[in-house]
Amino acid sequence: MTNAQQTPLSWGILLGLAVTLAVYFGLVRKGPVQTAPEQQGGFAVSQASCEEIARAVAAYESRHHRRPERLEELVEVQLLREAALHDDRRPAGPPPTFRGKPLHDVVYFPLRRDDAPNLILLCTLVLRDGQPHYHAVTNDGAYHAMTRPELITALNRTYAAIGKDIPFQEVR
Repeated sequence: MTNAQQTPLSWGILLGLAVTLAVYFGLVRKGPVQTAPEQQGGFAVSQASCEEIARAVAAYESRHHRRPERLEELVEVQLLREAALHDDRRPAGPPPTFRGKPLHDVVYFPLRRDDAPNLILLCTLVLRDGQPHYHAVTNDGAYHAMTRPELITALNRTYAAIGKDIPFQEVR
């Protein structure tokens, strides 16, 4: 299924997973997001892994003339190491799952190349190693270290562009 052929159910599953992760890690709640304290103790991929995933998405697109619908496709065609999808500090063993699907320590949105360049292609929802920034790669392939308000704004822009209304709000 190409990105142009994705059904509302496909987007619904992806958005449901992203929102579930966001709620779990404290980025979004019912009501305004709390600005402090920052989320501690979760898992997130490193900046290097985010950039590696972005390169793999670009290579996949070059070969298949579309972006992958799932990050696992990158592993299946040997463009990406499975380890790049998980925090290297995660305990050994099988990766966690949600409703039978693997959970990664990065959130991916299967955008089209012609979508706006400032939309979020992939991001982390947990701060890593006490750093004040979340890792994000935009649709143009550029890496960004984003503060919580910047990520919330970018996620709102991404959800609006793909036709979903999911309120990410920052306390003023």
